[in-house]
Amino acid sequence: MFIVYPVAEDVIAVYSVVADVLISIVAVSRDKILVVYNPIDTEYIRQQCVKSVIHPWLASRATPVILAVGRLTEAKNYPLLLRAFAKLRESKTCKLIVLGEGELRDSLQSLAIDFGVDKDVDFHGFVDNPYAWMHQADLFVLSSAWEGLPNVLIQAMACGVPVVSTNCRSGPAEILEGGRWGTLVPVNDYAALATAMGDVLDRDNSSLSSERADDFNIERITDCYMDVLFNQKNV
Repeated sequence: MFIVYPVAEDVIAVYSVVADVLISIVAVSRDKILVVYNPIDTEYIRQQCVKSVIHPWLASRATPVILAVGRLTEAKNYPLLLRAFAKLRESKTCKLIVLGEGELRDSLQSLAIDFGVDKDVDFHGFVDNPYAWMHQADLFVLSSAWEGLPNVLIQAMACGVPVVSTNCRSGPAEILEGGRWGTLVPVNDYAALATAMGDVLDRDNSSLSSERADDFNIERITDCYMDVLFNQKNV
């Protein structure tokens, strides 16, 4: 990196924080760095998201359903989500489904019991098609303590579900353009997360976030690479 990157004609970073790291550590000049996101197959996601889901909470539609997707690991900060959900449940009837497996399953299930929300939380495990669940949910939440560029947030947006995310380093603010396409809350602030979730559930659940997801689709990213190859540098 130290030898090759500085003499390259162009250097592609997959999101802005990577570009900042290259500038500070590898000493690549900023005018050489172009940000081109990793592509998301939004066409495939939208084909999959309209498929059926078998779950009593999603079938009845009697109660709003919040969805989280990701491995049950420290980075995803599910204790924060559970605490915020418990806070929200004090004033609003709703359910929480978590898709994913991981080493923290037992401790998270115990925490849900401690918070008194275990009957309203389903740690459903891994599913082959999370996009159908995203499409059926009333709200998607990313509670992470840290991320790269979280593809799962873009995938949820492509499914048309409203999103709330912690403003963790790094990625969510860049994806949501500072809150234009979804709600950002401070990391580790369970009260702010609970308030944001309640606010989204209380208003019209239609979402235009799928429009932003198209900025990451294969065609758009291919065009960006073509721009780089032909030195147009307008990505």
